Amino acid sequence: MLFAFSCIIFPTGLNAEYKVTPPQERALKIAHRILEQFAKNSSKEQYKPHQKVESLQGVAELLKQKKFVEVDQHFDVLDKNIRILPDQHRPYDLFSDLIKDKELYTSLLEQWRVTTGSSYSYALSGANSIDLAWSYRGSSVASKVTKKGWKSFAQYLAEAKKFADQALKINPSNSLALRSQITISMGNEEGFKVTESYFQDAIRKDPGNPFYFSAAVTAALPRWSGSINTYLAFFEKYGEQLQPSQISFTLTMNFLAESTGFAGNDVKYRTVLASEKYRAVFDKLLKIMCRYQPNSSDPYFKIGELFKNYRAKTLAIEMITNGLAKFPEGGKLHFLRAQILFKEDKLQEALKAAQLGIKYEPNHGMIYYEEAKCYNELRNTRQASESFEKALMHLSTHQRYKRAFAGYYAGKYYLKKEKFKKAGQLAKLGLMNNHKHLLSELYIIVGKVALHDGDKITAKKHFQKSVDVEARFEKRLNKHHPGWQKW
Repeated sequence: MLFAFSCIIFPTGLNAEYKVTPPQERALKIAHRILEQFAKNSSKEQYKPHQKVESLQGVAELLKQKKFVEVDQHFDVLDKNIRILPDQHRPYDLFSDLIKDKELYTSLLEQWRVTTGSSYSYALSGANSIDLAWSYRGSSVASKVTKKGWKSFAQYLAEAKKFADQALKINPSNSLALRSQITISMGNEEGFKVTESYFQDAIRKDPGNPFYFSAAVTAALPRWSGSINTYLAFFEKYGEQLQPSQISFTLTMNFLAESTGFAGNDVKYRTVLASEKYRAVFDKLLKIMCRYQPNSSDPYFKIGELFKNYRAKTLAIEMITNGLAKFPEGGKLHFLRAQILFKEDKLQEALKAAQLGIKYEPNHGMIYYEEAKCYNELRNTRQASESFEKALMHLSTHQRYKRAFAGYYAGKYYLKKEKFKKAGQLAKLGLMNNHKHLLSELYIIVGKVALHDGDKITAKKHFQKSVDVEARFEKRLNKHHPGWQKW
């Protein structure tokens, strides 16, 4: 049963000595809006992912302040209503990363358990113990784990099991504890049938929650207690637990290494992927993906991309051809074809394929980037700059190198054309979320724009940043802007 508004302690109702921080205010406002939407039986309002992070930052602050009752109340709101957020995931994984000091976090969890003894306090303690278990074991293959690592791994998994059991005793449908049961079973290598039974229990108690699928499907992999056939059968049996768009991503991300039996190096991957031995396996993989995405070219793209990345070019082209025969407007398939043609130095064909990709996927930054590469190789600097500019508008902030190069290339071009405002804007976009790629070059462009605007102080600041990153640029700056250090 959802808490009514009157049951939630909002900032104004906290003790007088407790200072409310901006993240907490956002947290409580978002929680309030979620409840309000549910009270009105209208959950269609969309929330951006960053709002969930902000709300969790607020709850993390409450935990640090040892306001454990309030933390319980917020987790009840967030956990029960989080599905109206676009990504439909529970908040626990994000929350555990918000308190960086793990000793402090572990201590706070213990105090929380003692104070309220809530299901959430035990569930998060269990998840923390799982994290600690893996930190001691490490991510290496089993043969490289030390005896001490195995001992600590077993110790913390046993502790995690006790916490998860207690959480479920208090609340049998606690989603984090249900998932922890799956993860612990996998870590203890209890066998896939046992792990699957925990998964079945979870989806029975909390149906339609994709939270459990990602944990259980890992146990179906050969590296644990499963096999290729077990893995594919799991998708066939339980794939409806995922959103259709998640099927292709989850399958192909795990399948590459698993289908090759953890070969251990790229050369072996390419050899195995290109062999006839796995043709039937990949055919089955495609069939499963198409079952859940019957009207999408994404399955063909994902498998084709997998082949392309590991240089099984013949299979990649076959997958693209089959996909385009069924989905001629599959923009990402045209993009994948453009990438292969570019590698073969068939630039005009690659350019046409990229342009077709843009026609059907006009907001895909990587396709604009591929188009820009083609124009650059064809020595068409103007068109390349325009395409890099478009790529920059659509590329994710996590694609740091591509954003940096696009900002540098287009910024440099527009600087030369004396379009200073645009040059500065593009260079700054290239610097966004960028920690190491082409930093000096980008700072110099921004500095030159400032200099054109008559702002020598800002120009000097950016020139100095350029030199701080790479000292070799000082000589260039001294040559073109003598005395700039004294501005």
